[in-house]
Amino acid sequence: MLLAAAASAKEIEPGATVELREGRGLVAIALDAAVPVSSLKIDRKDGGFGGQRLLRLGHGRSLRLLELPAGEYRFSRIEIGFDNQPYWYVNLRKDGRLDFKVEPGVISYAGDLDLTVAGYGVFHTFQRDRLAQLAIELDERYPGLRQRWPLRWQGAMPDRFGEFLTRELGDTALPAVVKAADAATLAEPEKQVDERLPALVRELFADWQVSMVRLNPTGDMLAIAEQKDGRHTISVLDVATLQASLVYSGDYPIYQMSWAADRTLLIGVDNRGRTSYAVRLRIETGRAPAFDLLTFPYDGWFVSTIGEDGRHVVFARPESGGGAGLYRVALDGKRIERSQFERSRRLDKGLEGWSDVVTDRAGVPRAVVAGDDGEYVLKTRTSADGSWQVVRRFSTEDRFHLLQLAPDGSGVYATTDIDRAQNELVRVNLADGAIVQTVLALPGVDILEVLTTPGGEPVGAAYLQDGRRHVHYFDSANTTLHAALARALPDRSIAVYETSRDGSRSLVLANDETDPGTYYLYDAEHNRIEELLARLPAFAHTRPVRSSLLRLKASDGTPIEAYLGLPEGQGPHPLIVMPHGGPIGVRDTLHYDPEVQLMVNRGYAVLRVNFRGSGGFGRQFEQAGYGAFGTRIEDDVIAAVDKALAEYPLDPKRVALRGASYGGYSTLMGLIRFPDRYRCGVATAAVTDWVLPFSSSDWSGSPVARDLMKKRVGDPSTQVDAVEAISPVYRYRQIDRPLLLAHGARDRRVTIEHALRLRLLLAKAGKPAQWLPFEKEGHGIADLDSRVRLEAGVDTFLARCLGDGVAAPAKPQATTAP
Repeated sequence: MLLAAAASAKEIEPGATVELREGRGLVAIALDAAVPVSSLKIDRKDGGFGGQRLLRLGHGRSLRLLELPAGEYRFSRIEIGFDNQPYWYVNLRKDGRLDFKVEPGVISYAGDLDLTVAGYGVFHTFQRDRLAQLAIELDERYPGLRQRWPLRWQGAMPDRFGEFLTRELGDTALPAVVKAADAATLAEPEKQVDERLPALVRELFADWQVSMVRLNPTGDMLAIAEQKDGRHTISVLDVATLQASLVYSGDYPIYQMSWAADRTLLIGVDNRGRTSYAVRLRIETGRAPAFDLLTFPYDGWFVSTIGEDGRHVVFARPESGGGAGLYRVALDGKRIERSQFERSRRLDKGLEGWSDVVTDRAGVPRAVVAGDDGEYVLKTRTSADGSWQVVRRFSTEDRFHLLQLAPDGSGVYATTDIDRAQNELVRVNLADGAIVQTVLALPGVDILEVLTTPGGEPVGAAYLQDGRRHVHYFDSANTTLHAALARALPDRSIAVYETSRDGSRSLVLANDETDPGTYYLYDAEHNRIEELLARLPAFAHTRPVRSSLLRLKASDGTPIEAYLGLPEGQGPHPLIVMPHGGPIGVRDTLHYDPEVQLMVNRGYAVLRVNFRGSGGFGRQFEQAGYGAFGTRIEDDVIAAVDKALAEYPLDPKRVALRGASYGGYSTLMGLIRFPDRYRCGVATAAVTDWVLPFSSSDWSGSPVARDLMKKRVGDPSTQVDAVEAISPVYRYRQIDRPLLLAHGARDRRVTIEHALRLRLLLAKAGKPAQWLPFEKEGHGIADLDSRVRLEAGVDTFLARCLGDGVAAPAKPQATTAP
């Protein structure tokens, strides 16, 4: 017996004949659990139903079909354990998102429940809309059922794909359509390319061998984070003697590394949590540095240091109920004591849900940004009793980022675009939240990063212009230093990461399109710059190229910036148009991009476009992308294509699209809207149905994120026709050009359901998309072997599509990254 409930409920076994009684409907319930589940409890919302438990659901994905009286229900509790012996209970939220309706004569579906493990005894549930996958399973287990009873989504946000799919399929059963779609799967594409492609991919997409370098305040020690033989390591190097000590080695990447003082190094490791360490160095003349390694007993991250002696830090520890608490932690003992993390010792008492915090030099929190009923607020503490006050409110569309307390303690530096045309550097009064000074404003350019002294005074601000990183300094000394570095390292973006307390040494990072970055040490006394370490070794197979900057105006006069990279040879070259992801607030730059270098080295020109909505160009330009998905954004892209074709040796008959995430969506819309301009497309992790993310995405559970996306895309609750009109699945008949779809099965941002919906419809129409799935990848391709497989599939697909004399790949030739 797999059902425990009142007599009014009935479970339908696979293959059984279904005859619904009057006033009753069917409901499909799917659970995907990372741990064994003994039961799932369903309650009727009006209390007229005693509750029902689905038993022995087990581990992994399970599907049950129930017959229930029409009415409104909710998922209420999951019991974790074996058979009927639970050892944990998960009471599900009552915010309405897990409510569903059973309609008479309908197959209702409210989404899969995904149960994941976040820690010992800590479980998270997510709702996932997998209508296409459910339809396939119903046709396999209950043949003919969907032809008798319509499949209808009953989640909190609308989704009409079930009805649309039934209309488009007619009497065709889905197993036959799935077979046709799967027949277009690329089998082992990495075995179908020449041996030069894998070598290029592994060289260009390799993890950086040097991920971080930091200079201590005195300037006599360097901390170097590297990857060696599959291990993540940190070494500390004595600059004078060049003697080094390995202070950390582990399997997981390092995400945080900073000096708390001259002899104290802080380390954060991303090992499915956030493990933190403090390294205390002991220096003896003529010997490599000795050290003590202190491990923090709880996950978390470093917020700030207290004083200059490195004996105390402010540490953020995640709380079991959500959010994080701030704690003052001593680093001068033999170990990090757990007693320092007792809740009674929290520094942020009375604060919940903060996302940004600034402390003073004593470690006292003075300003935070926190969520408040769908908005954000700035809270400050200035009164003698230490209470917090709300001094400013702003919306989710406003940018406001706290930086550092001003030296006199009366204000805080921040970047913001509130009531401004672009993101600017400002000083905010703590007492009332008023912006009392605009430190730097660059018309039409957003400030991205602010450089400060250890005492908190801004010395410069970084921004992107003409695709490259620039720094505006407020003093002549730093301006002169940056100019000298630019002369020594021409045509590169220069970043001074740290300067010693006395100004004698500076740690410099220089990069550009051809080099992901090289670290240098600048000696001010001798006016000498010395190369330290490169992020990647010198290229052996790649001939890196620099792109040209294109400026144009869209059809409505909006200024657009684009970048074009050309391969070797006279041309005319085939062109790959690569719209970026996001799209709002994201942008392309003239910094290192392995996809661009790979495409150019395989003989293709590459065009990237910072269309409206892209970040870095001011508030108006970014918000011009709202409501422009699939329409004006793609108009900007085609305008850039026209500009490139008119001015460069490109073949207008051999133009293809390639993109990921929003770029994948833009690829699909380009094929739909401009089939006479684009010959084919490659779409990775592409959004195919803009209704779907509102009920099935990593942001769909956040009211703030949903409200923001409604402004950008449209509200499916009130504008479903308009949202469907910009969704490729509802316009699939217009896709007549060759298409390669690639997707990661573990993608939570754009779930693989997006690809499945489009694949089924295209296969039914007799024009199946080429298909390249990745079982262990998420929203992006992280594993290098997976990247080789993807690029091999793309390379083969593009060669067949564009053919007709694609330039030969560059021959292997040892080169040195500049």
